[in-house]
Amino acid sequence: MPRIAREARPGRLWSSVAARPLWLDTARPRSFALRDMNPWLTVSASDYEGHMIAAGQLGALSAIFRDVYLEQRPRRLAVLGCATGKGFEHIESSVTEHVIGVGSTRPI
Repeated sequence: MPRIAREARPGRLWSSVAARPLWLDTARPRSFALRDMNPWLTVSASDYEGHMIAAGQLGALSAIFRDVYLEQRPRRLAVLGCATGKGFEHIESSVTEHVIGVGSTRPI
């Protein structure tokens, strides 16, 4: 069997069957989807908020959001990882015209 030299590069995954990157291995069966691997999709909003309250993080994150928002006073705002939107009560509609919130939990 011929030896195959493979150069190790950060961010590259190699198939154990051939010296080809996994994203080029079209014969490899796909038994899962990446969305199925996201553990946040199994946590309900009420469980998340319960944990955040018990850990004392919900109020802290809301206060941090409020402080940064009042300092910046953006006309447009995008929040990645907004979960259930706690802290959005600090948004002033007279200041901020457009708000986009992206959460990673499943819809309820």
